[in-house]
This record gives sequence, C-alpha cells and structure tokens, in this order.
Amino acid sequence: MFRYTLLRDPEIIVVSHYGDYVGAEADKAMLFILGSRTLAERHQLKFVIQDFSAVEKMSLHDTDFSRRTRYFDKLKKLFEKQDLASIFNNITVYQVKPDRIDIFDTLVLREKKLRQYQEYQIDLIQRNSLAEALLALGENKVPSEKDWISPSETQND
Repeated sequence: MFRYTLLRDPEIIVVSHYGDYVGAEADKAMLFILGSRTLAERHQLKFVIQDFSAVEKMSLHDTDFSRRTRYFDKLKKLFEKQDLASIFNNITVYQVKPDRIDIFDTLVLREKKLRQYQEYQIDLIQRNSLAEALLALGENKVPSEKDWISPSETQND
C-alpha cells in the first residue's frame, strides 16, 4: 500500500509505502501520481522520494523484463519523450531504507534484478529516514497526516 504527498508542487513527489509492498508498487504509484498531473507539471518534477521505512512484507514478484519494459514505455508516454535519459537527467530519486533488515535485503535483491532490465540506470540516493531525505531538499518538516493522499487500491497496471 502507498500514500503520497506533493511538496513545492509540482517539484517534489513523496511516496510512502507501508504494510504489504505488493508487486511493482513503486512503479504503479509513480504512474498513478504522474498520470494525475499535467504534462507541464510532470516536466517541473525535480525530486522523488520513495519511502520504504514502514514496509512489513515484500517479495520479488513483478521484477520481470516485460513488466519493467512496459513501465518505462508508459513513463516515456507520460513525459512525451523518446528516451529515459531525457526524463531522469532532471529528476533526483531518494530512497528511504526499510526499517527491517529482511525487507531491506529483499529491496536490494529487487533493485539488483530490475537493474538488469533498465535501458537507463537510475541512481538512487539512500537515506535512513524521511526527515533526512526532506532535509536534503531544504524541507524542514515531515508532512502531517492531513497532507497525505491515499489513492484507490483498484489501480490498473
């Protein structure tokens, strides 16, 4: 499951994953969020924070080549770009580590497997907490509960 918030709208997207991390949840979350933004807002995006600190369960499900290729094709379509470099050259991605070591180990395995299928290597900047990631971006506080948006759980791939 995930929830998200927008900071310095539309410059920063923060996605907080919690509970059971299902399949390719981070990719699905980004497609959901970006799909709700205008093209102009998508092009103003500078930072993404993927927070895995509250994930309680994770597997290697949905780490295959064809699914990853579809994800990148959808990203290119959303940004109206032909190549991933033109998208990710302008976006910095932070990753907040899971609190549990077993979940962290699974996340590392997922990333290792997915890197095999990427036509463009996305560099992830690791942080130990959401507060630490936000401070790196000049944000001094973690969003309050009312700032988070929880989308419908009936999202399509």
